[in-house]
Amino acid sequence: MVFGCTDRSSQTRSLIISKMYELVCDLGYRKVNMEEVAAAANVSRATVYSHFPDKEELMIAVLRDLTLKDQEVLREIIQSRGSVVERFAKFLEARIKLKLERCRTTQSSLDDLFSLARHRMLAVRAEFLKTDTGLLAELLIEGKLEGTFQVDNAMTAAESMLLATHCFMPYSLTIPELGDLDTLNYRLTAMIDMFLKSLGVKTNSNPKSPTKKGDSSPKVLTNK
Repeated sequence: MVFGCTDRSSQTRSLIISKMYELVCDLGYRKVNMEEVAAAANVSRATVYSHFPDKEELMIAVLRDLTLKDQEVLREIIQSRGSVVERFAKFLEARIKLKLERCRTTQSSLDDLFSLARHRMLAVRAEFLKTDTGLLAELLIEGKLEGTFQVDNAMTAAESMLLATHCFMPYSLTIPELGDLDTLNYRLTAMIDMFLKSLGVKTNSNPKSPTKKGDSSPKVLTNK
């Protein structure tokens, strides 16, 4: 009986988070109130507040939910077939593109939340970065063990690489300022190629400019 109640409570919480996300995408964070969330989820206002003390906490729960889904995609890439170099490149590409896709629908709301709860949002970002760093470090360690990557401290290297890729995220620049998809792909491929070379991997990658077409994915030649 207790398990049944727990399951229902968890389902209700997930539903509230889902409806909050939908409303934020449609209206923006500032315009959404808890009454609207309750109506959308077909629960009472008291029920919403029993799970989340305020709108800020609910929005952070939305961000956690979205990030956990993204991290599942990243874990699938780590566990997929393919060389460690291929999975390394796919991991970084997917992480950037997943976050950009989320931001296309929630950017203004994230800006609003950040302005209202800067310290809390910075802590949440740090938490997400720590998890992503651990995931990427797994790939670096795997590559080191098989002799493909040259890396002394996998966690430090992973964190530095992820922090570098944040230049592709709309933290200080808007999505239009980051450039179109072709430009983003070009710059991201060039950065991944630079990372691989720093890990001791020689590639024949020659990233094409945004005006040219071609396969610019890193291809391994030999190790140094």
